[in-house]
Amino acid sequence: MISILLPALNKAREGANRAKCASNLRQLGAAVMMYVNDNRGFFPRTAPRGPLEPQREEDWLHWQQSRSVEGSALRKSLGETFNRDVFMCPSDDVPSHDNGVYNPPDGIYQYSYVMLDRLGVLPPSYLPQNKVEPAQRLSRVRNSSAKIMLVEEDARTLDDGNWYPVPSSPPYQTNLLSNRHDRSSLREADVVTSTNKIPNAHTRGNAGFCDGHVDYVPRSQAHHVTVYDWTK
Repeated sequence: MISILLPALNKAREGANRAKCASNLRQLGAAVMMYVNDNRGFFPRTAPRGPLEPQREEDWLHWQQSRSVEGSALRKSLGETFNRDVFMCPSDDVPSHDNGVYNPPDGIYQYSYVMLDRLGVLPPSYLPQNKVEPAQRLSRVRNSSAKIMLVEEDARTLDDGNWYPVPSSPPYQTNLLSNRHDRSSLREADVVTSTNKIPNAHTRGNAGFCDGHVDYVPRSQAHHVTVYDWTK
């Protein structure tokens, strides 16, 4: 009897965790929109890691070991009852995260969600020479209801607060949409190969869009240029 009930119980639990994860992304998406409204339409920065990436007060998430998440650019927008659990999917396993190519001093990224890299910076062609790249403006994002802003990233590629979804070969690692809530069978190895193919493209994960809504989308959608390129 237990062996019969266990799969059903696991499925129900994962369904509840998926719903909680989607709720977290809605709260974070609303907080980003409040930040945008308070900052002349600009998005916060995406908090990438690496020795060449400076830490900024406007990073959407202060995740590095030298900082506190309470310093996040979204802190004010998340209200007086701020709870860091809003940055965590209940199904996530932090020790399984990718530690990246830059190990010390920041270590493993402790959270589940990431922000689209193209919203955190302007393309170099928009900037005078030697100017610091500012964040993107919401008014420049075309078809915001179809553009992803925040996602739950796969633990195998999750190493900072920045989401790089472009299918590409190493050394620029594609950051995969997490499919941890999806129990689909017939999976291949969940790694990006030199063919630039997104693995398990049919599997789904939670994503928050630039109009504030959250959806459970397949990787084939999340990693398509019309979803992550704000100009299309």
